[in-house]
Amino acid sequence: MLGRETGRFIETLQALGTVLVQLGEPLRAKVIHEQVLDIVTKKHGPKDERTIAATVALAGVIWSCGRETEGLAMEVKAMELQREVLGAKHPTTLQTMHNHAVSLQSIGRYSVSLALLRDVHAWRKEVLGEAHAHTVASLYSLAVSLEGLGQNAEALKTVEEVVSLGEKSYSLEEMSEDELTEYQDALDAMRKEFHLFEEKIGSMK
Repeated sequence: MLGRETGRFIETLQALGTVLVQLGEPLRAKVIHEQVLDIVTKKHGPKDERTIAATVALAGVIWSCGRETEGLAMEVKAMELQREVLGAKHPTTLQTMHNHAVSLQSIGRYSVSLALLRDVHAWRKEVLGEAHAHTVASLYSLAVSLEGLGQNAEALKTVEEVVSLGEKSYSLEEMSEDELTEYQDALDAMRKEFHLFEEKIGSMK
């Protein structure tokens, strides 16, 4: 039998929670992820990386339940812990910040989202480099917030920069054939998204 505090037991619970979300049962998944968070908190303490990861996972499930206020609060809690434990510019912290900004976009809080994304993009650019895929992703999210605020000219310029940088995001010579195909598909989708964005902005003029 697996003890409640063993790594395998916790992994099994997390996998079960993921499956429940995929099956459209987020409320049951929420109960599972709350169990996981309780177990890892008691075993490792509130500031352990595994506890923080469980907090991030629970936040995502709460969003799946449609509980926006609770989900936002859980994301903020995770960000604060990551900043304290990992540092404000750690890639994992920046990913949580990015996800939180996207959550804010989904409920129309574009001003707050934009301010957060400017930090995320600047720090990713500093830590990962301008053309890193995660840096480019945060730049695109920044464009979405700009559009939401009606700053269409800057939004379009930003998306154009995203497409340009997207072409530099990966070292093509280091890719396998499958990775190269996937990259080209993603780049084509990005270009298509830019043209749709351009048409949308143009129709607003």
